[in-house]
Amino acid sequence: NKSNPNNKILYTNENEKSYLDSLKSKYPINFKNSKTQIDKVLSILNWTRSQWEHRGDVSPKRNDAISILDEVKEGGRFPCFAYGYVLASQLKVSGFKSRVIYLKNKDIATSMQGGGHVATEVFIDDLQKWVFVDAQFNIMPFLNNVPLNAVELQNAIRTDFDKLEFRSLGKIDKMTYINFVQPYLFYF
Repeated sequence: NKSNPNNKILYTNENEKSYLDSLKSKYPINFKNSKTQIDKVLSILNWTRSQWEHRGDVSPKRNDAISILDEVKEGGRFPCFAYGYVLASQLKVSGFKSRVIYLKNKDIATSMQGGGHVATEVFIDDLQKWVFVDAQFNIMPFLNNVPLNAVELQNAIRTDFDKLEFRSLGKIDKMTYINFVQPYLFYF
């Protein structure tokens, strides 16, 4: 931090590095055929989505990637936030900065259920920007061949719907996804 040299931003501390090393060893991802950072992220996204089928009414015992994946091995099925945690950790293992993002609809204060969704953003060094990825649906949004962050996705749905595309190593249904995610792109 230039304004105060005593303040430093640490993206990974020693405890997290040890944890990520354990995750990499226990749950490795093969993305050798990935030529670009986008290809690599799409491979990690696809791997994460392929680990279990979504179940929105059950939570893992702990909210960390190794614990979630261990429970999945035993038959556990979990909601969107578990995909977000696992994806964010696997992206970090692969050298990316990542963050879990919480999306909320405009009625979140009074919603009885379903008022939110959890996804991930990853920083793509090649583009110098944050990019939205949703592991529950295995998608990454693009506009004019450029991946979008959550705010850009919100704007593209409104202003460039026809040009908006989604990429994945799995199957994509653009309308199903937009109908699902659009209400949650209100609060970030």
